[in-house]
Amino acid sequence: MLQSIFSSLLLQVDTTSAGYKFGYQLGSWLPFIFLVLITLIVVIVIMRKRRKQGR
Repeated sequence: MLQSIFSSLLLQVDTTSAGYKFGYQLGSWLPFIFLVLITLIVVIVIMRKRRKQGR
């Protein structure tokens, strides 16, 4: 039952629309973007702690 509902939903997806293509591209870049943001936050926090220790 659940499999038939899922397969019918997959058949109704329009993969030619601009919204789908944009979402697909965004989804493929999202893990990379999160890793870069987390890395930047960690670097900024470390730099601020080092500045406070130097005072």
